[in-house]
Amino acid sequence: MSYFWEGRKIRLRPFRESDWEVVWSERHDSEATRLFEPGIQLPVTEEQMQAWVRESAAKPLQIEGVDPLHFVVETLEGEPAGFAAIHDRNPQAGTFGLALRIYRRFWRRGYAREALTLLLRYGFHELRYQKANSATIDCNEPSIKMHIALGFELEGRIRRNVFTGGRYYDEVLFGMTREEFDARIGP
Repeated sequence: MSYFWEGRKIRLRPFRESDWEVVWSERHDSEATRLFEPGIQLPVTEEQMQAWVRESAAKPLQIEGVDPLHFVVETLEGEPAGFAAIHDRNPQAGTFGLALRIYRRFWRRGYAREALTLLLRYGFHELRYQKANSATIDCNEPSIKMHIALGFELEGRIRRNVFTGGRYYDEVLFGMTREEFDARIGP
C-alpha cells in the first residue's frame, strides 16, 4: 500500500501546533532564510510564532479557492525537515507556484527534490493545473541546479530584482508544464 503524500525519504503533512518550536529555531538561520525569502525578516516573539503556527495548524487544507496550501516536510522518522507550499493558484490560467525550504541540517539528502515532486504531482494530476512556476535568486546555486535536474525550464531572469545583504540579485524564473512533468517523472 502506498500513501500519496509520502515518498522514499519524506512525507508532506499539515502543520501541527507543536511545530512552532522548530519553525522558531530555524527562523534564526538568517542566511538560509534569506535564500528562501530574500531579505532579513523582522524579529518576532515566541508568542507571535506560536500564534502563526497555531493559525496555520487550525486552518484546514482546502482544494477549493486559491488560498496557499502549506505543508511540513517531515522525515519518515517524523522529524520536521522544512516546509513547502503551493501558492498563487490561478484556476483560470491553470497555473500554480511552488515554494520550499529545507532546514540546513537536512540539506543535500534529496528531500527538496522529493517534496517538489509530490507537490508537482498533486498540482498536475489532482488539481488539473497545466503549469507550475517557481523562482529563486541567482546566488542560490543549489536551488537552480535542482530546478534544472527536475526538468524545469529556465523562463527568465529579472535583473537586480531582489536586494538583500547590501547588494542586488537577479530573480531567476522557472516553469514546468504538465506534459514536461509527465515525460520526465511519469504519470
